[in-house]
Amino acid sequence: MMSKKKRIVIISAIVVACFIIIGIVYAFFSDTVTKHNKFKLGSVDIEDINLSIKQEFSSQTAHAILEPGDIDTVSWTTKNNGASAVKTRQTLEIYWEDVDLDASKQVLFLYPANMKKTEILADFAKGTQAQYQIKTQAVTREVEGKTQKGIKYEFLGDTLNGTDGKDVASEANYNSTTEGIIDSEITTDDTKKKEDDVAFRVLVNPNLSYLYQKKPIYVKITTEGMQYLEGMQYQEGQWVVVDTQEIP
Repeated sequence: MMSKKKRIVIISAIVVACFIIIGIVYAFFSDTVTKHNKFKLGSVDIEDINLSIKQEFSSQTAHAILEPGDIDTVSWTTKNNGASAVKTRQTLEIYWEDVDLDASKQVLFLYPANMKKTEILADFAKGTQAQYQIKTQAVTREVEGKTQKGIKYEFLGDTLNGTDGKDVASEANYNSTTEGIIDSEITTDDTKKKEDDVAFRVLVNPNLSYLYQKKPIYVKITTEGMQYLEGMQYQEGQWVVVDTQEIP
């Protein structure tokens, strides 16, 4: 018959062995996750440059104020500085101060950057039958105790080549292709393989209350990226925020 002391020794040995096995398994999976995360983050090196909003109709020199009926152009360039090719996703947000408390009022409307100004105004006049407005999401945020309302537009950008020499770049077209509404003098799209020039027209609602006159516009862009891998199925959790900029 096994002595009590011997049983204790055997049980202790089993417990120690279990802890060793658990430790090995934990170390294996922990190391895998850490390397995977570093691999994803380290392979994406993107920056946004030249973010601006230019007023078209207004004589004001300020670049981000509300002028009812004005048509502005918001633009920026996304640049891949990394070795590997990357897919990009963009989020454009434009905010204004809520000054007349009209919950149904939409202040800004997004249009393709190469669309004629006259065609934008004609399309807006169609109301709910407008054909060319880009569908945006209504959003709000609180800044220093004041409510700002806004519009938000999320879209896929270009796939950009890296410095490793592999050519997998592909263009996302943000412009309209409808004949008759295009301003042939505007060339906002690009063919560069490591940079993506992005631009949209922004119509300020011509029917705004005078309370909005000369109120500031706040523009924010968020760029996400993920390393391009041939044949890989991309999932939501793989996007990494790589740059955020805001004006003013």
